[in-house]
Amino acid sequence: MLSVTLVELLLVLYCRSFSNEIVKAYAQDHFFDVITNIIGLIAVILANYIDNWMAPVGAIILALYMVNDGSGERELSC
Repeated sequence: MLSVTLVELLLVLYCRSFSNEIVKAYAQDHFFDVITNIIGLIAVILANYIDNWMAPVGAIILALYMVNDGSGERELSC
């Protein structure tokens, strides 16, 4: 999962170098994936090494982030 997150981060940087709006939308999507993967990784690591209740808390934080980020900011127009 860490390697996928690093590849997604590289794709963010690559896609942001273009001026095309569609490619920039891909950059936003990759950035969203990076953030969600990082939150998930942190929650799993904390649950594994500290206490099991941290995994559901991480899932709640992830869900709140997804709801907040998906509230219209990522809409694409054709």
